[in-house]
Amino acid sequence: MHLSSPLSLLSFEWAWREIGARPDSAAELHRTLLAAYAEPHRHYHSQQHLAECLQSFEKVQALAQRPAEVALALWFHDAVYEVKRGDNEEQSALWARRALQEAAVPAEAVQRVFELVMVTRHSQLPAAGDPQLLVDIDLSILGAPEPRF
Repeated sequence: MHLSSPLSLLSFEWAWREIGARPDSAAELHRTLLAAYAEPHRHYHSQQHLAECLQSFEKVQALAQRPAEVALALWFHDAVYEVKRGDNEEQSALWARRALQEAAVPAEAVQRVFELVMVTRHSQLPAAGDPQLLVDIDLSILGAPEPRF
């Protein structure tokens, strides 16, 4: 996957198609996800954070065991963000599960994406492989130059 804009519909459709989702639901879901990341109360968990995560993933995609699942987990990992809630990751994971189930994605892949989104709670060390890769990408801001951090 090498696309000029990580937030483009083409970027999303690549992962959607690769995971085996019905293509007819991709465009509307893409628009809905972008709208969620553009909510005015977001300062960090925004489209910029999502784009940076997807750009980072593009550079290390060859390390992923299941690249489409990691990409979709990145798309959903901060999809729900309410400042005063403590279950944003769970709500984001549930949204991913519903969307993937509605798009007829195999149950095993749905569960793996759900679990990948849940590791972004950062409540324990992630397992090796895709969970670790996803967490490294999500937390990469911690190593960013001071003006961005």
